[in-house]
Amino acid sequence: MQHAHWYFIKEAKEGDYSQDVNLVFPSLFSLLSSHEELLTAVEEISGLLYERKAVSSPLLCAWKEFIGKYKLNNELKTFSIAGKQMIFIRVGLWS
Repeated sequence: MQHAHWYFIKEAKEGDYSQDVNLVFPSLFSLLSSHEELLTAVEEISGLLYERKAVSSPLLCAWKEFIGKYKLNNELKTFSIAGKQMIFIRVGLWS
């Protein structure tokens, strides 16, 4: 069993609080020890992200469907930080 922790699905890159938030909530690609570009490509191919004007954003409904389809023990939460909606995923279990 791994202790639960919240991760950004997509790392915050702009805004007044992005650096502080990234320190507290690491991104999913850091958990997977992957390059951001590789994980972004996999998520786009899987339909978990959409890209518009060179900006990729996670699709909340697609992530919920993915978690439900594969019966994963993960939880999604959205928070508004500096006026921008951020999606987090819980990985691991609370002990």
